[in-house]
Amino acid sequence: MHKFSNIDDLNERIRIVRSSVVELENKVSSMINIGDYEKNIQEISRVKNEINRYNDAIETALFKKNKIEEILSKESDDQDTLDESILYEFYKDVEHYLGNIDKEFQELIEFNNSIKKNKLTYYRNRLNEINLDISNMNYSRESIINENKKIISIIDQDNFKNFEKIHKELISQSEQLGQLTKILDIYNELTEDLNKKTNEYGTINDGSIVMDNLSKFNEYLTKISYETFGQRLYLTRADTFPLKLSNVDDGLGTGHRKSITLLLDIAYVSFIKELKLDFPRFFVHDVLETVAKHNLEKIVSFINENESQFIFAILNEKIQKYQFINENDKILRLSKEDKLFKI
Repeated sequence: MHKFSNIDDLNERIRIVRSSVVELENKVSSMINIGDYEKNIQEISRVKNEINRYNDAIETALFKKNKIEEILSKESDDQDTLDESILYEFYKDVEHYLGNIDKEFQELIEFNNSIKKNKLTYYRNRLNEINLDISNMNYSRESIINENKKIISIIDQDNFKNFEKIHKELISQSEQLGQLTKILDIYNELTEDLNKKTNEYGTINDGSIVMDNLSKFNEYLTKISYETFGQRLYLTRADTFPLKLSNVDDGLGTGHRKSITLLLDIAYVSFIKELKLDFPRFFVHDVLETVAKHNLEKIVSFINENESQFIFAILNEKIQKYQFINENDKILRLSKEDKLFKI
């Protein structure tokens, strides 16, 4: 496997390997005697094309072999890391929500293992076929070379071994260049896809859309804040923080901070209901003793209107005389004698 620190590393390696390929091609070309070459041009061309055809086929087969070996390695690693206990928990969850499942868990595991086994068997058989093809092609290529040594001996000084060595190195470097170029193609495809997704995200996150959604949210917040304490609150975008809380009407005191937090949650639930977003519609708060009775009554009313769930802890003395909170709303009672978890 090739490892790179960044895209510049990859590009530089491609440049170096491509340069080596060009250099080797020039060496091969320079070793041919032009005079003898012209006399035997047709036969030389036939032998050369025959050898190149096998070289290309071998290179393609080696690439396929490499990809299949990667797949087998990955499948083997995935099989080693499979945690059946996690799958069993998922199986029980599905069974809980959907009812009885036709197949037992072990049957599903065996079925899944069978699929994996068949997949691995297929790739192993395919790998054996490719290895056999490579062996046969290498044998055929060597046979052509041996049968045509007289033609190939046109190389200067009858240095066939040197020619063969350089030619094999050329094939090796060409194969490496092909692998590196493939990696670069994959990188470019991923980069193009990333840019596309980034542009789509930019469209989704467009300022006008954000402002439209913010205005929808403010419709709820302004309404319920005005009904609660006569102040029209709203949110705006700000540079120092993603959102800023503002007020159309002056004079809102600091004692309403807890009430405002509750109103923001209520407005948000109403907002996501309008957008039909699938989000939890409940919120949890504590330390509500500072919230005025009028404000709390309004808050309870708003919660009932948007059908959300409000979970909070508060002293019983604070709410025991509030008519808008009945006994059925009190889910859990704790005291000095009856503590949570006995702590």
